[in-house]
Amino acid sequence: MDVESGGINPGFNSFLEVAVVFTDFSGNILAEPYSSLVSVKDVHKVILESNEFIQKMHDTSGLWSDLWSMKSKPAEQIDLELFEILKSVSTNESTFYFGGNSPILDRRYAEMYLPTFYKEISHMSIDVTTLSLVLQESGDAKMFVKRGEHRALSDVFDSIDEYKHYQKWISSN
Repeated sequence: MDVESGGINPGFNSFLEVAVVFTDFSGNILAEPYSSLVSVKDVHKVILESNEFIQKMHDTSGLWSDLWSMKSKPAEQIDLELFEILKSVSTNESTFYFGGNSPILDRRYAEMYLPTFYKEISHMSIDVTTLSLVLQESGDAKMFVKRGEHRALSDVFDSIDEYKHYQKWISSN
């Protein structure tokens, strides 16, 4: 899962975009990837409330432009849609772990804005950033290079590809 937002405080900064790709532990995709812009009442206000780094990042990625011009959905609708997808890939033995790069921030936004979906996710996370840092510190693993587009869906695929990259390295050593 990846969230794009107006900052790092879900109580203050707006929830702008979300993408979720359900995978197994090998990184195989289990359902159609999900991505949506989140309805924002006043995009201009969100831009002004964001710090300069966030303003530039979302300007460069095209997120601000898309929020002005493309179809978005209320967070409540996204919550229910993600819950339905999760149910469709779930079995009695399924446990869904929250995963991605630095998933704590994304988890905080999901808990606040996607409560129905969030309740079905394990408290455990697969943090690809931690995996990367540990393996990089060892000095043996080759660093994974991300596309770095700073859009939710491309960031999710970056995380999956990075996870698979390090998973392959671990299994070969």
